[in-house]
Amino acid sequence: MGGRGAGLGAILKAMDEARKELPTKEQVLEALKVVYDPEIPVNIVDLGLVYGVDVSPMDGGRQRVRIRMTLTAPGCGMGEVLADEICDKVLALPHVGEATVDMVFDPPWDRSRMSEAAQLALGDVLADLVGALALQLPHVGADAGLGAAGLDEAEPVLGR
Repeated sequence: MGGRGAGLGAILKAMDEARKELPTKEQVLEALKVVYDPEIPVNIVDLGLVYGVDVSPMDGGRQRVRIRMTLTAPGCGMGEVLADEICDKVLALPHVGEATVDMVFDPPWDRSRMSEAAQLALGDVLADLVGALALQLPHVGADAGLGAAGLDEAEPVLGR
């Protein structure tokens, strides 16, 4: 009888060790910090686009990860591209067998959802943009706002 109990103890210990290797919500969020909004130079976690992460067991010791997220604007055409990239990153985590992204728009995203780091990064981007505009149009205000050389000679700062 002692042999059977020892075998069960070893199995339980192995199961506990395997659980330690399973991805946690925090590990999923950390993996998502390499996914960036294509129009904003900040990752989707710090932007506050990720509303929730659920990790649940599947058969065979694998994990199912479901992510609830939004976009900065409901009409954004990049939702499918972001969802595909998110699934690729999550499926690369050990023991993840399935990844799903649910796009939700309630509550709507707003700037208050951004982390302090994201707000600082976007503040730096805005400051850089204003600085670049000042270099490109040094005489704004003169000649009814056209500058000494006129707008036709100004170099574009942003292009699409």
